[in-house]
Amino acid sequence: MRQRRRALRGQFGPTAATDRASRQQIERSRQRLIRWGVLLAVLAVAALLIGGYYWNSVRLPNRVIAEVGGEVVRLGDLPPSARIMAAQAAAVGGAFVQPEQVAQVVVGTALLRQVAPGQLAVTVTPDDVSREMVLRFDPGAVASAGGGAVPTELGQEAQELYDGFLESVRVSDAEYRAYVEGELYRRGVTAALDALTADEQEAVLLDWIITATSREAQETRERLDAGEEFAAVAADLHTPTAFEDTDGRVGWVPRGAFPEFDETMFGAAPGDILGPLLGTQIGSVVLRVADGPAVNPIEPGVKAFQVRNATDNWFRQQWSQHVFDYEVSEDSAQWLADNL
Repeated sequence: MRQRRRALRGQFGPTAATDRASRQQIERSRQRLIRWGVLLAVLAVAALLIGGYYWNSVRLPNRVIAEVGGEVVRLGDLPPSARIMAAQAAAVGGAFVQPEQVAQVVVGTALLRQVAPGQLAVTVTPDDVSREMVLRFDPGAVASAGGGAVPTELGQEAQELYDGFLESVRVSDAEYRAYVEGELYRRGVTAALDALTADEQEAVLLDWIITATSREAQETRERLDAGEEFAAVAADLHTPTAFEDTDGRVGWVPRGAFPEFDETMFGAAPGDILGPLLGTQIGSVVLRVADGPAVNPIEPGVKAFQVRNATDNWFRQQWSQHVFDYEVSEDSAQWLADNL
């Protein structure tokens, strides 16, 4: 009986009450810890989501990739041009557009807009852009003009075609016009430098044989040294390009058309065979200077290549003088690829 009373006192007495209160306090503490843990986990996930959104939608798009004469070009300025370039590449079965290419186009347009008017008197007006749009999307209107001025307004069907294009590429009218403006500036710079390049220049009369391998280039030189006719060796070993005839005759070549050969060609005497020259931009090549140097008319294809090189050189010079802090980092390139 006494044992039973002691058991009851242990179950309902002051000590038991204290134990129960202690256990309840522990349970409440545990519950608080769980709630705090859940809250912290939720906050951590939210922080990650907000941080990711900020990084991808705010921080990266506002990253400066170049400063052009005081004008800032940001990563977020690139996607419209990237989408247009990707659409143009896809239309001709071209390769994927690289982020670096896109950045150079956008920064280059900002550069040309600033320097081309003053340096080369090249300007592009809104009407110039509108006429180019008609040429691209409304050729019927151009034909109707009968050789007169190209109109600046798209016809109804052409406008619908253009609107569909903008929707498919996911760019605005203003963004596409800005891209076309850049293309017109590039075209204008090339035309201006072409006008400054004489049709007759000091040049050498050049023949060449371009071979597929260095071994064939060495064979070419040995056969020429042995007295074989240049045309016969060219017929056997030459890889044709857009510049020469079937005998390997390139024509009168001025300085700047093929800059890597300038020193070699203009230092040679008529009849000299030069090479093999390995690892050039056109491959393994053996040259022959047939005549010159002398002032002569330049073949249109050779002059066009000379002008292209002059355009590239002019552009590089302007870039070095006016473009600062240019950088397209790996994460910037990935962001741009993700936003195509």
